[in-house]
Amino acid sequence: MAGNSTRFYKVVAIAAVCVSAVLCLCFTSLAQEINVVINGHAVIFSGDSGYPFIDRNGRTMVPLRVTMESAGFAVGYDSVKQTAIVITDRSRIEVPIGTDYIYCNNILIPNDTFSVVRDGRVYLPIRIVLEAVYYTVEWDAMTFSVVAYNFLIDDYTFVPYSTSSPATLIEAVRKGNVVYINGRYYATPEYMRMLTNAKVHYLGDDLNTAIYPEKDRFWFSEVEIIYPD
Repeated sequence: MAGNSTRFYKVVAIAAVCVSAVLCLCFTSLAQEINVVINGHAVIFSGDSGYPFIDRNGRTMVPLRVTMESAGFAVGYDSVKQTAIVITDRSRIEVPIGTDYIYCNNILIPNDTFSVVRDGRVYLPIRIVLEAVYYTVEWDAMTFSVVAYNFLIDDYTFVPYSTSSPATLIEAVRKGNVVYINGRYYATPEYMRMLTNAKVHYLGDDLNTAIYPEKDRFWFSEVEIIYPD
């Protein structure tokens, strides 16, 4: 009986290890699928730019250069001071590597985690930089996306969006067609125009009389027009 109990506990322990390994693989896979969408445009990550990841403090770390350049900012690096520099239309942001703060126009802004260099690329949480230049930054857990925007939403430009397919939603967010704002999804104006753009398909064999059913498009030129005196 004792032998059976021992074997049972061994099986449970092995199963627990297997489950843990699967969960680790799942979380690793999810980390590789983190999306960043800025003003409705998805940031395109690659092996050259680097990919976002979750650090040990639970913060989403993104490659600084590709993300900031996707927002329209200029990015540089001071190798002497080991500081990444981001230039916007109104601000200069300095990111000292290995610190838990940044400077925006010489004003120190504390961070809740450290900027790091991985494979020669600077990583840090996107929120602190974009909020310093007046972006709103949100986390969309449904699509595993960081969503940032600096525009005001109104009913004339953004339309509430919904779908019963999680895969469709994730794809729409990744393509930048749908944005996540204040806990809701909205279709961008460009996406709405695409969705509502009517396409005409004529199945007949005489398009001319289909458009001008009287006879043909020259019919009016054959009619004598008499003007009143």
